[in-house]
Amino acid sequence: MSEELNQGVSPEETANTASQNQPPVDKNQTPPAASQGPVFEDIPSQGTQASAPASQATESAPHYQVPQEPISPNQQVPYQQAGQVPPGAPIPPSYTTPPGGPQGPKRKENIVLPIISFVLSFLFLILSWVTSVPHVFMVLAFFGIIFAVVALVLNWKRKKVLSIIAVAAASVVFLASGAAVFVNSLKDAVVYEDSRKETTEESDDSEETDSEDDTSGTSTDVKDYIADPDDYTFKWTVKNFKSLEFAGYDAKNGTDIKTILKKYGKASNAEISDSGNRFSLEYQATDNTDYKTVNLEFEKQYNGKIILVSGSAYGFETDVVETTSEDSYKSTWSKSDIDSLKVGDATTGVGGSSLKDIIKKHGNPTRALISVSNYGDGFEERLQLNYLSSTTDTSKENYVALDFVKSEDSDDYLLIYKYPK
Repeated sequence: MSEELNQGVSPEETANTASQNQPPVDKNQTPPAASQGPVFEDIPSQGTQASAPASQATESAPHYQVPQEPISPNQQVPYQQAGQVPPGAPIPPSYTTPPGGPQGPKRKENIVLPIISFVLSFLFLILSWVTSVPHVFMVLAFFGIIFAVVALVLNWKRKKVLSIIAVAAASVVFLASGAAVFVNSLKDAVVYEDSRKETTEESDDSEETDSEDDTSGTSTDVKDYIADPDDYTFKWTVKNFKSLEFAGYDAKNGTDIKTILKKYGKASNAEISDSGNRFSLEYQATDNTDYKTVNLEFEKQYNGKIILVSGSAYGFETDVVETTSEDSYKSTWSKSDIDSLKVGDATTGVGGSSLKDIIKKHGNPTRALISVSNYGDGFEERLQLNYLSSTTDTSKENYVALDFVKSEDSDDYLLIYKYPK
């Protein structure tokens, strides 16, 4: 190197002269074997001096090497033809989509579990309101929430719209089932309170009669069945009368006279047959404007028990027909109107005029009473209407009385008695 510098030749000129003296390279020449590899020129790394020894440059050279000869754009490198990568070169990744790039669509939601949750939730809701045990279905509705949550978890990495709706629906059903439990509890409380009041009233009636003479109900002395006027109280209603049991012709299972005396007290009037086998009790309201009366007939059995065989309750108010006051009522009844009324069978009313037709033509009566009777063959009801007017019109009837029985084929009443006839 020093000799070249002394002769005035630069290193660049020396390199050019050496390259010109080398023989030309045939482009079609077969490349060296892969085991030997091409000759690469070492590229010094950054920070390495050009004058450093060759061995030092080789040790500090980077992993990438390039061929000595320039490569045209259309020329293929031997390694590209063989599908190989130069020794030490990084291997390119196999994926084609860069990290952070667009991802594929989410998988479809599994809709079987949400649909099952919907069906169970609404089934529990309906049953909690229509059955008498809503608390059972309230518990099942809670498990429905758990089932819906499980469906949501299983669909967590999928679409989960139905699963979210299923959880919300199950929660609403659970709250609605709780409301059903609350409403049912209120109903039970009301029924219990009514039952307690009835039990208390019956207990009070028993206590009032415990002090009565034990001979009542077995004695043949009529005085033992008649109450003192100062102690007498009328306690009867149509419902009380219909609760009685009548022995009828078979003379069995009738209400005992002792039971009547204990619950309703002694009668306002009583009669006993000469033989001592027939007893009659009459309970009449003490109000002079009230016509309520209950008559009961008893017979004494061979075992000494006196049981109810027949009876009637007369003069009780009813809401079957509305009434009007006597002061405001003006009679529309003429003699021909009364004559045109048809009286039907005394038991069934078949063939009689209709109550609805009479009310439509002549209006509401001034009094409407109901009577109930039982002669051992079932209860029969009679509706009694009175039209009482203070008008002085002689062409109209001032008083009309009509009796009806309930039709067996409809909710109407049929005429069985009329006055004037």
